[in-house]
Amino acid sequence: MFGLRELHSLIGHERWQDIVLSAGNIFYCFTLVPMLRHPIRPPLLTCIPTAVALLLGGFVFATLHLWLTALTQTVQGLQWLALALKSFIPQSLGPRS
Repeated sequence: MFGLRELHSLIGHERWQDIVLSAGNIFYCFTLVPMLRHPIRPPLLTCIPTAVALLLGGFVFATLHLWLTALTQTVQGLQWLALALKSFIPQSLGPRS
């Protein structure tokens, strides 16, 4: 687990953008949880392009050394990928309502 000093050195003084962008990504990660738990399957034409775009965006942010944003955007992309994979699971195997 990172301590406050390690986290501060990872972010740096000029990386306030990283904090703001990752805070937005964390918010969206939490807002996706109800959709992940909902029994209705989301459309694949929404999930797959969104997952690919977020994962590619996470790679781009990593190349810019915005590590927190890259991590949180990758997590968000994986959530959308999980939503896409949810479409392949038969409803009889899914959670019961």
